[in-house]
Amino acid sequence: MHQTTKLLFSLLALTLVALVPVGNTMAQNPVIARFMFEDAEAAYAKKDYVTTLAKLEEAEQEFGKINPPILYLRIMARHGSLITKEDFDTIERLREETARYLRDYGELESVRDHAREVYQVFTKLRKYPATRAEYAEYAKHESELRERLRPGRSFRDSLGVGGEGPEMVVIPTGSFMMGSQPGEAGRKNSEGPQHKVTIARSFAIGRYEVTVGDFGRFVAATAYRTDAERNVGRKGCVTEKNGKMQYLEGSSWLATGFRQEVNEPVTCVSWNDAIAYADWLSTQTGKRYRLPTEAEWEYAARAGTQTAYYWGDDPDQTCRHVNLFDQALKRKSPEWAAVSCDDGVIYTAEVGRYMPNAFGLHDMFGNVFEWVEDCWHENYEGAPTDGSAWTRGDDCGKRVKRGGTWLALLPGVRSAGRDWGSAAARSYISGFRLAQDL
Repeated sequence: MHQTTKLLFSLLALTLVALVPVGNTMAQNPVIARFMFEDAEAAYAKKDYVTTLAKLEEAEQEFGKINPPILYLRIMARHGSLITKEDFDTIERLREETARYLRDYGELESVRDHAREVYQVFTKLRKYPATRAEYAEYAKHESELRERLRPGRSFRDSLGVGGEGPEMVVIPTGSFMMGSQPGEAGRKNSEGPQHKVTIARSFAIGRYEVTVGDFGRFVAATAYRTDAERNVGRKGCVTEKNGKMQYLEGSSWLATGFRQEVNEPVTCVSWNDAIAYADWLSTQTGKRYRLPTEAEWEYAARAGTQTAYYWGDDPDQTCRHVNLFDQALKRKSPEWAAVSCDDGVIYTAEVGRYMPNAFGLHDMFGNVFEWVEDCWHENYEGAPTDGSAWTRGDDCGKRVKRGGTWLALLPGVRSAGRDWGSAAARSYISGFRLAQDL
């Protein structure tokens, strides 16, 4: 057997498991995956292309949607005796590269890096009549992949119980400087040292914070009771009583201490509650919903900017972009300091009321704190630089919150600002938005 072909079969057995939809427990086992390709490997070695194709089709039924490595194998199985040596060598190389990309990165996005060359090969191979169907199939597959990963694309997944999940937006890949520089007004030591982070894999994030209506659909379907409702650790939720913020028995996402509409961000939810909602959405849609990592959150919030505020450093623009402690709230609490603008909103505002950032995301600052996946660390010494969640070291009993709240002043709604709370903590100024793996 051609050495490259043999290598590809081995790599496929180990790497195709990364392409399997969540829930396919059989195909998630790499040992079983290897067994599934042994018969195809043996048939290919004997130049029994009919059996090779049959075994590949069986594997495809297990692994789901067609992918480039299987397409290359199929072409060779059908036309191995017809394709020229030059074309054969080109296809073998591309097959090996594809398997290596999948092995190293574990996702189809990486295949996109050499898709142009793949297209050129398939275009050339159209001179072999029977390859035209494979070319069309690959072109359709790659086109769907490009659309799925197109930055700015918005979508809402259908739920098994009916209706749709939150609106999500695809975020482009890229790099940014995470944290703040010494001298930035309002800076805390926990925001440094500033460091470069590269987001190499596309992901989607909620256009809006999860709303009361979104969360209510989850509760109605599951009878879920939040940490506040179960009095985990403390009774109720932190809310205001007699001018003080304190845990108040009986308070919860349904009783925050002020009136909320269904299109306002859900509050009085803990990190645990946010994870429970994300897990339910994943089950309902077959997609992996999760909390964003802290790096993903800041990258999405900055949307290409490096200023303290994503709209620039002009404080007069604040009330066009963020719900915070302004003159509207000061009329209720005149003894507290407030920013000079007035948006007419005292507590939480309906999502989407304020201007979006360059990625089309609303309320990344103000309105409510947003839980992220990471454990709390006192600074960024040793922080990941690949956008992944930092879940080791320091205190994983504490989880990070980002974005500031409707009670914050300007320093509290900076792009680099960060805070924390225990996983079971809940407050009338805390909520969340979700991310999704693509």
